Amino acid sequence: MVTMSMPRISCDVTQHSGYLDLARSLIEAGDDDRAREVVVKGRNLPGNDAAAHRAWGTLCEELGMARQARESYERALRLNAGDGEARLRLAVLLAEVGHYEQSLDQLRRLLHHDPAHQEARRLLAENYRLLGLAGQAEALQPAGKPVPSSPLRYFPPSIGTRDTETMLRLFAGREIGYAVQEISSATGEVGYEHRDVPLTHELVRDHLSGNISLGVYPLRSDNTARYAALAIRPRAGARETRLNNPSAIRMIEEKMRHHALALAARARQRSLPVELEQGADNHFRLWFFFKDCDHFLRLKTVIGAFLETLPVAPADIVVEPLLATRPVGIGWVEHAIPLPLGMDLGTQRRSLWVDVQGEPYPEQLKALRRIRQIPLRQALEMMRASRSARPLGTGSALDALHPAAQRLCRACAVVRGLVREASSGRQLRQEQKVALFYTLGLVDRDGGTLQQVLNATPDYDYQKVERQLARLQPNPISCLKIRDLLPELTASVGCNCVLDLRGGKYPSPLLHVHPHLVPSTEAVPAEGKGSARAAARHWLQLRRQLAEITHSMGRLEVVLARYLDRQGYDSIQVDGLRLVRVVNSNAFTWEVENKGTHHHGGGQCC
Repeated sequence: MVTMSMPRISCDVTQHSGYLDLARSLIEAGDDDRAREVVVKGRNLPGNDAAAHRAWGTLCEELGMARQARESYERALRLNAGDGEARLRLAVLLAEVGHYEQSLDQLRRLLHHDPAHQEARRLLAENYRLLGLAGQAEALQPAGKPVPSSPLRYFPPSIGTRDTETMLRLFAGREIGYAVQEISSATGEVGYEHRDVPLTHELVRDHLSGNISLGVYPLRSDNTARYAALAIRPRAGARETRLNNPSAIRMIEEKMRHHALALAARARQRSLPVELEQGADNHFRLWFFFKDCDHFLRLKTVIGAFLETLPVAPADIVVEPLLATRPVGIGWVEHAIPLPLGMDLGTQRRSLWVDVQGEPYPEQLKALRRIRQIPLRQALEMMRASRSARPLGTGSALDALHPAAQRLCRACAVVRGLVREASSGRQLRQEQKVALFYTLGLVDRDGGTLQQVLNATPDYDYQKVERQLARLQPNPISCLKIRDLLPELTASVGCNCVLDLRGGKYPSPLLHVHPHLVPSTEAVPAEGKGSARAAARHWLQLRRQLAEITHSMGRLEVVLARYLDRQGYDSIQVDGLRLVRVVNSNAFTWEVENKGTHHHGGGQCC
């Protein structure tokens, strides 16, 4: 058996340097086992020499002792925070064992101390690229490769005042002040720089064009806010620890997308209008927009009540309110929230509104105009209501509407048909919209019902509907006008309502639910100044009512005649009166007789 003689080391092994020299000699001689024994003993010797602990870390790495190497580098940095070599080696080691997030932190610290450290810049840029943060990587280490030009021409959007006004209305918050996204050329870190001036149309236009990326402050000076959001994101470190496993990262992103869509669907089932945004970092935000500013604690109440109804998020996913402030010490400080539709400097991607399938809307500015705001009071009522809301347009779909609107839809087949057609996503003609505005629009003057019904139509524009509601005249549409505008629909659904026209009211669907909204025309204007014009107007109104009544009676007479023919009768008794059909040659007329009047002829139906 051949034995290897150990080299003679002439040094004082009671000191760090002696143990270091001995360990290096053993490694060179190929005796890694004894080298590890020396390293384990030597690295724990007392001492305040940062360079010695860094050297122990290097030897531990050579011997495959990753945990001990990390401990030694951390000891060196505790003794000398400016030891760039120890921090660089620690960052590389952390990345090799999969702790990418901590590796990024160490590299940023090194560059804060020494911005010109080229190796640190290269490693940090490499890690940024692995995380999909192309903009941050480019800031540290420009690739220098020209972007290949596409043969297809790009046409930038035409951004008008209407679009910037919509953004300013939806995201109205702090009166003075906004933030601009900046990227550090030293570390590649992305942050927001405060600007203490009002947010203007020009700035919003630059944001939508991708020239700048804005952040906004939701909280106003009186502690009120107009919007709130839920953030759906991976847990801290969930992606960073899986950088060497792309399929695992894709699985996390798919879980996050699926959960975000489920939350949006849950809100819509409760008739709570929400908008889902996919951020530039692939995180999601679920937005709630309100008509008026209200105290931010009341907004938190709505968000909290909604959170209580949600399913448990997957293990790697976090759902949390996107708050206007964050805790600092024993207080809070406001922070900027990235404005949607901006181009993120870190990822070089734009955040986008997505539909119910999670696909970005083809026309983002058009999707912006569709966003619906509701009164906070209505949102609170929705959250207190039944938790078994059903989609609009199927089965008991009308349960999602205003109570008076529900009764109207159940009583009037025409209005019910229009609601179902709108909620199915079809394009409505102008005549159909007129009928809805002058029925549902008058039943719920807040406009929430009409906004909810029209929201699914392709050309829906929230602000346009609001303006039309503000100009709405008080007189409901008549049944005759509906038949003139929508002859096919009224014929298909059987428009044969029997309405109470007492008081000189004209037939209108609103007589089913709010008769007081249908004006009375009984009073005849007295003679005097202007009486002729008033009388003419009154006569024309009565004439329209007469035509409406005559038309309705004619349809009812056809129904009655068919019934009497089938039964072999010529009269029918109802409410103490007898309605008699009198045949004259080829035509017939109808007469009303008292119950006690003797009638000769055919049979009678009681």
